[in-house]
Amino acid sequence: AHPHRLVVRQHGQVVGRRRWAPWSPDVPSLVYSCSKTFTSAAVGIAVNRGAFGYDDTLADLWPQACTANTGPVAKSMT
Repeated sequence: AHPHRLVVRQHGQVVGRRRWAPWSPDVPSLVYSCSKTFTSAAVGIAVNRGAFGYDDTLADLWPQACTANTGPVAKSMT
């Protein structure tokens, strides 16, 4: 695989960027499963800081997201 675009952000600001052909500024990048890596790292950091636990459910963390139509499986997701 060859990278065609790299963007580095720090504290919400772009601190570096680089593009290679065929990418241009108006072509969106598809990240697919790459976001899972960053999501799992963020969850690990949040758990380490005590923001929530691995066993907390979606219903515990965001009760306003659960409606009368939310099924038991969705409510018990961790």
